[in-house]
Amino acid sequence: MATDKEKLMKGLNILALSFPFYFFGPAFYYWKGAPEMKEGHWWWAAIAIILMFTAVGLTIRALAIVLDAFFDE
Repeated sequence: MATDKEKLMKGLNILALSFPFYFFGPAFYYWKGAPEMKEGHWWWAAIAIILMFTAVGLTIRALAIVLDAFFDE
């Protein structure tokens, strides 16, 4: 059983791209989102939540590609 190295590297690159979103999303919410929500400006919190969902989505996509590289027939 051979591994498709091109797919594997594509998946790992997407996974590496998702890691900053895991840290920047909550940090942005703490820095800008939560204080602005107290004043009624909800869009900063929405942007932070979108960043967090982007991290999860990219991770799921990357893991699917990596698993496809290992187990594709």
